[in-house]
Amino acid sequence: MTASTLPLVFSERECRTIQRILDQMDRAAVRTESQYARARKHARKSYRGPLSIFVPRLAKDLPPEKGNEGCIPAWSYSLSQGGVGLIMLEKIFVTDIWIGVHLPNQDIRWMFGQIVRRRPIPEEDFFDYGIAFLQKPTEQADNAE
Repeated sequence: MTASTLPLVFSERECRTIQRILDQMDRAAVRTESQYARARKHARKSYRGPLSIFVPRLAKDLPPEKGNEGCIPAWSYSLSQGGVGLIMLEKIFVTDIWIGVHLPNQDIRWMFGQIVRRRPIPEEDFFDYGIAFLQKPTEQADNAE
């Protein structure tokens, strides 16, 4: 990832900050991965890519099918079958959100998740989030029948 490959929603300064933060996180992950790998249910892979975050106001609110209207930009640093690690400028106070992964064909793949870790990144304007993927509430009801 270079500053020129980040979405235009981030300023050039923010792009450099994202690059620096993710490089620091990669170095720290090498030291701690063996410690936490046994506790994880799913293998974690380094994945740097743009995300869109949709915060529903009501439980029935769904993310936009096309585009990013009403979404908050974020940048992913790790991805697994069970969740995603990301950084973003905004602090989100709710726990249930939609995470949109930007696909190469310009589509967005939406997944429902719950914030399980929320912390400021020291000396930066960004926040670090850990999101656990969940079934959408409607899928849970459908599967219970």
